[in-house]
Amino acid sequence: MKIDLGSLNSTQAPLTTHTYSLILEAIELKRFKDAIFLVASLSSAELSQLDFWGWNLLHRAVKSGDVGLVEATLNTMDPEAIAIRNKQGLSALEMAIKRNLADCTTAIASHLDSAQLTCYNSDGDTPLHLAAKLGKTDAAIALMKHLEIEAIEAAQAKDGSTALILAARGRHWGTVRALAEQMTPEGIGRAVKNHTALTLALHDKDSDAACTLAAKMHGADLLQLFPYLSTPLDMAVLHRMPEVGEVIIKQLMEYCSYQPPTCPLRYHLLRAAVKLELRDLSGVLISSISSEPYHPGRDLSADELKFSTFALLELKDSVNSNVPKLSALHATLLDTIIHGWTEEALAILDRLPDEALIWDKVASGPLHHVGRFGGVEIAEALLKRIPPSQILARNSRGRNILHEAALCGKDTICQLIIPLISKDSLTSWDGLGRSALHLACDQSYENVCLLVEAMAPEDLS
Repeated sequence: MKIDLGSLNSTQAPLTTHTYSLILEAIELKRFKDAIFLVASLSSAELSQLDFWGWNLLHRAVKSGDVGLVEATLNTMDPEAIAIRNKQGLSALEMAIKRNLADCTTAIASHLDSAQLTCYNSDGDTPLHLAAKLGKTDAAIALMKHLEIEAIEAAQAKDGSTALILAARGRHWGTVRALAEQMTPEGIGRAVKNHTALTLALHDKDSDAACTLAAKMHGADLLQLFPYLSTPLDMAVLHRMPEVGEVIIKQLMEYCSYQPPTCPLRYHLLRAAVKLELRDLSGVLISSISSEPYHPGRDLSADELKFSTFALLELKDSVNSNVPKLSALHATLLDTIIHGWTEEALAILDRLPDEALIWDKVASGPLHHVGRFGGVEIAEALLKRIPPSQILARNSRGRNILHEAALCGKDTICQLIIPLISKDSLTSWDGLGRSALHLACDQSYENVCLLVEAMAPEDLS
């Protein structure tokens, strides 16, 4: 059998000594102490030499998984021979990485210099890239102990991906967390092909990895727009990941702490916090917002222009609508009503102008939401600021607050509204030709009684 020794990085004849055969037999029988004893009788050249199968003793030692045998071989072997590849094109270090052998990886890495640890293979990967791509977390951790931060964050030769991006693409989230712990915010926030490791973690809905990544990123990187005009916070809201959203919001709160109280960033953070039902965080954000309302349409100052992300977010939210986009604060008020957060809703009301309380021109205004979801204190606060002529304003479904309250069985809201409107208004129809009494019949006996008592007798026939 003829072997192309040149392809095996060896210029010597294949090793066939009796001692070598005994070592192979000891390894096969898992008698590693005997194998280690016999290794001492071989020269460095013999240890480095490839056998008829295209492997040297270091390759065999790594395959066995015994770190003692690996170290004994390394202590005798010429350091330059450690990188010799076997017939399959793998070095001993790559074999250890593929088997996720942390001890063997550490032993080999400690005998290599930085140039050898960061050299690229034929696929354009360094050893760390290989560990990340395969999700070999233990091996990656072992390698990073011997690497400088620049090497950990180095880009792959082919497409510029870092080890972190490679691990995230492979959905190896344990490896992603291990890498992120050792990386700088700049390295973690680097985007490749319109994605960062954080956006990939959010797409895969891995909260642990996403929290680890977000906690170490700069605020500016968390404001980057990715495909579909989405920021990482948008993705956390979309995928209902409150733990991640909380981490991102806290990072951005620190980022905007140097900005004026009317900075638009605060309003969008509040909206996200309410969407994710982070009540404590929502309260902190509300208190940090100026009582001066923010109107998206007004001219932004030079300081606020840096938050152009949010101008794009407003465009994104209204792209399928023919009506003007409402302020983030107005939309947040509707969400607090849905959640039944009375204290937060009242605080937001203090920061909204009267014209924002009548009708949102899209689905329902604050009064319609109160009719649907309840909240007497909120309703009372709204009624003090809304003109009497607008109390029965209709939403896009053709329903007013009384219709909504009757339909959803909100007795206390009906009791509050009925004395404020005329008897003729009690019989008005919604968009489907139903009066409040028709709607109440299927939902609440109490509402039926309230309406019957208030209506004129001729209207009951």
